[in-house]
Order: sequence, then structure tokens, then C-alpha cells
Amino acid sequence: MLKFLRQYNQWILAVGGTLLLITFLMPNAIQRCGRDNGPTDAVFARLADGGTYTGGDQFTAQQELAVLEPLRDQFVTGLGADRSPEHWWLLVREATAAGLVDNISGGKAEVERIAASQEISVGQLMSLLLSNSRGDSKQETVYRALANLAGVRRLVGLAANVDRLSDRRFKNEIARSMLGVSADLVVLDAKTNAAIAAAVPTDAELEAQFKLYAEAIPGSGETGFGYRLPNRVKIEWLMIPKASVEGAIAGSAQLSTLELKKRFAANPALYGADAAQNPAFATYEATVRQRTKDELIKQRMDEVSKFVTDESALSLRSVKRTGAFYELPADWANTMPSLQALALVLAKEFSIDLPVYQTSGADFISAADLAQLPGIGRASTSKFGSPLRTDALAGGIREFGAGTTQAPFQSAVISPPMTSEAGDLYFFRVIASDASKAPAALADVREAVLKDLASVRRYEWLKANQPQLVTEAVATGLAPLATKYGTIVEFAAQLREANPQFVQYGIRLPSPLPVVGTNADALKRIVDEASTLPLTASVSGVEVAKRTFAVDLPKQLTVLLVQITDLTPLSAEEFAVMSTSPQLSGIARDPTIAVDPRELFSLASLMERSGFKNERGGELETPADDAQTNATK
Repeated sequence: MLKFLRQYNQWILAVGGTLLLITFLMPNAIQRCGRDNGPTDAVFARLADGGTYTGGDQFTAQQELAVLEPLRDQFVTGLGADRSPEHWWLLVREATAAGLVDNISGGKAEVERIAASQEISVGQLMSLLLSNSRGDSKQETVYRALANLAGVRRLVGLAANVDRLSDRRFKNEIARSMLGVSADLVVLDAKTNAAIAAAVPTDAELEAQFKLYAEAIPGSGETGFGYRLPNRVKIEWLMIPKASVEGAIAGSAQLSTLELKKRFAANPALYGADAAQNPAFATYEATVRQRTKDELIKQRMDEVSKFVTDESALSLRSVKRTGAFYELPADWANTMPSLQALALVLAKEFSIDLPVYQTSGADFISAADLAQLPGIGRASTSKFGSPLRTDALAGGIREFGAGTTQAPFQSAVISPPMTSEAGDLYFFRVIASDASKAPAALADVREAVLKDLASVRRYEWLKANQPQLVTEAVATGLAPLATKYGTIVEFAAQLREANPQFVQYGIRLPSPLPVVGTNADALKRIVDEASTLPLTASVSGVEVAKRTFAVDLPKQLTVLLVQITDLTPLSAEEFAVMSTSPQLSGIARDPTIAVDPRELFSLASLMERSGFKNERGGELETPADDAQTNATK
């Protein structure tokens, strides 16, 4: 045997190698033969309208997806159509049925548009798109795929943006939105109305309320409950009154009559005189004196500001800086310049009255409280560009993590010059800070918690007694009821769910309610009640009980008592004018009816709409090797 193998080894190798080669090449050859015979017409799935999804349809869809793949189109991938040929086929089918798919010329136009947007030539784009296609009619496949893509885009865009409104609903919604309701209102606000009796909360209730809202910021949430302490500071400041500087320059030689005459003669027009008319100085002396005095006061104020600024910079000259901020030494509180000592220096240096030194007190105050301090609270500086008030500067210190390079400021450093509305000059310094935090115990905010719980109790009483309040309003009138609860009757004219001035732009802006402000829910309830009344007759003829009602506003802890006095419906002529605006549909559109294209055009939705039923008893997608073969054809 060994002798035989050695004698015929070359023949054995030749025959064996040929057989191996045939074994490896035969599957591809068979597959290529099948592919060259074209896609099969075998039915893969049937549709409810009698249509079919064949092997040829799947092959075409695979070809088109292969062409689109290099584009990495977010639209196709967003719908999920890139993962399934039947998904793409169903999309194209719906777009074609809607008449939104163009012919081959449309595909050519798409090629030119995409090439222009990508700043490449048409030839380069075609080479890219043809890289995954190797069958006949290669260019036609690209044009067909892009024409279909454009059609699917149009289909999805129309479905997402079309207004789902019938003519009747459109007219009814516009008529309702533009119905003018005039009414008398009594606003019973549980937060402020102390005339409403309320049970005193227990300590346990106070503690529960405190724990529930201890971390919440006051004014946040639906009811505005919150007890988190804000950023707070203690400050000290100097005030140099404008009157003090004015007194200091009163004896200036520049205010002598001779100097004033020289000023006037040099430029009469500066003081409103016509030099060609040889104006008399005596006529303009008061104007010249006041203007000169104002210039001298400003000049002296600027000198004081520069002096304080220089003194502050001098004290910090050896202190290390990180960016725009100083790294103050540990003993800075003991070595920093004293504002009281600085006041003595200023009085002597500029011959003015001793500047006033004040502090905010022993307790920390918030920026809002600081803004209420007389004088200093509304003083501002323009050093950082736009005017910046004391409360904003102190509330944005580095220690609160809010320091910026646009307006760098920190504790224990003298502020830039601040000028009040009266013209007085201020310099302040933050001497202590306490960043926002939850209060340690109920005792820290007990008054606020007690106030809020009292509001809740009053609101609960109002809510429970709405029928009795309405009955009383009908029996005695709104005015006596308002007086009983320490408030007044408010009149609201022409309340509408949509402001006529903005309707033409498609903006639904409701009318504000007295005291309450803008509240779409409350206004909707009022319009709902008004819509039950006759629109063609005077409201005064309707029983008071039928046009008097209560509106509950739980988020504002308020109850409104409303009595409708007049209605102004939209006329046919007014509607005819308004309806010419293409934006008007935005007023009638229901925001709750929104279309999610990914859901509407998902494979499951498309299959359900078309009645797509698989005829092959398994997955429609071809195996991975067949799919790749078809894709590269």
C-alpha cells in the first residue's frame, strides 16, 4: 500500500485537490446561478386588500436599503426601517398609495440635492451609493431608492404635522376660545385671608409639614411650600451722602461769579444760550451755577471713589490671587482695613461730614431682605458692565459657589463704588456668609410652617363650603359676602381663553384673572359655565343662581366665586376675517392629540394597518449570508 501511494502520489494529490476545489466552489456557483435567474415570485406574506409581499419585493427592498446604507440616514434608522426589508417595503407602499413617491427623475433630483448639500460631485455620490450594489440597472436602483426615501419623508412629515380638525370642530373651538365673558369675582385666597376661621395646627402636624418640605425651596412646587434657608449674609457699609459733598464744595472758588462768567463766555451754547445774540450772563447765571455745581460734586465723588478703591487695592497688594479671586490669609478678619477707620480718613481728606457707618445687624439676611434696606439695598455699580445692585453682588459671592469672572466678588473685600438712586455713594463688605441649607429644626422656621398650615386649613374649609358660599352669594349678593370675608368684588371684562391680539399668530394666550393672574384651568371652568348660558339673549334675564358658581384652585389654595354679567360671542363676520390667517388652526389644535412617527410607522403598526400576514411560518428576513448576497448584487 505504501509503495502504491508513493508511486501514484502526484495523481492522488491532483485528483483530491480537484475534488476539494469543486466542494468549496459548488455552493457559491449554485447560489450565483439562482441569483442570476432573478428574485423569486414566491409569496412571503399576504395583505388584507389582496396584495402580496413576494420574494421579489423583499429582494428589491434589500437592494434599496443597501443603497441607502452609506448615507447613514437618521430618518430611516429613527423609524427602524433599516433593520427589516418588509418594514421598508410597507413604508414605501403607504407613501406610494398616498401619491407621494416620485418617478426616476425625482430620484435624480434627490441625488443632485444630496450632492450639493454634502459639497461633493454627483459622480462621487453615485460611486458611494453604488458601492453596495452590483446588479444590473445599478443607477436605476439608486434613483428608485432615493425617490422612495423622499416619498416616505413626505408621508411621515404630513402625518406628524397635519391638523386633525374637522370644519365643525374648528369653528366650535374658535368660537369657544373667543367667547368674551364679563363677570364679578370674589377671590378668597386661603394664604392671605385671615377672616376665614381655621383650627390651630398641633405640634405633630407642624412637625410633619416641616419634614415634608424642609428641603424644598420656598415658592417651588405646586403649592409653593418650602422651608430651605436661602443664601444669607451679614454686611457692613459706609455711606457718603451727596449732600455732604455738596456742602464741602459750596465755598469752592470755581463757584464765584467771576469764574462762572468765564465759563459762560467760553461756551454759551453749553448752557442753552445763543452766542450770536450776545446773551446776558445774568439771564443764565442760575443754570451756569447749577451745572458747575453738579460737575464739581461728580468730580469730588469720583475722587472719593478712587481713594477708597486705591486703599482697598493697597491692603490686598501682597495677597495671592487665584483667577479673579483673592486667597485671603487666615488672619484677614483682624488685618483687613476697618471701614470705621476709613470713614475718619475720608472726612479729613475731603473735608466732608463723617461718612455714616452701618451694619445689617446680628442676624443673617437673604438677598431679598438686603434689597429692602434703605439706600444701600437699591444702590448699584456699573463696574462690571450692566448695572449690578447690592443684593445681586452680595448674593453672587464666591463663597456661595456663584462667583463669576464677569462680576468677581467675595466676602471680606470692599465692594466697588455703589451709587444709590438719590446719588449717595456707598461701599459695603460681606463680613459673614451662610450658604443655602435645610433648617436644622422646626424652631428655625416655625412661623413659616404655622402660616402655611393655617393656609391649608382655611383652604380645606373653603373647599368644603363651596355650595354654601354660592348659595350665600345668590341670596345676599357678592358685595356683602366679600365684605364678610374682608375682601372686595373684582370686575373682569371680556375674559377669553385666547387673546384676540395674538390669535392671528396661532398663540393661545388666556386673559389674566383679577388677583389670581393667568390660570388656564380656572378660565376654562368659567368658559365652560358660560357656554351653558344663552348666547343670543341678555344674560341679565337668566336667573342669578344659574350664572353664579365657585371655581376651586387647589394649587393656589384659592376659591373663586364668579357671577357672570355679560357674554360677547364671536360673530360670523369676525370669524370670516380671522379664518383667513393660516396660523388660526394653532388655537383650535388639541395638544393632547400628538402623533409619534416612530409609533405610527413602526413595523407592528404598518403590519396591523395593512393586514400583513406571514405565509412562510417564520421570520421573513433571509439568512445572514443570503441577505448579504442579495444586498451586494
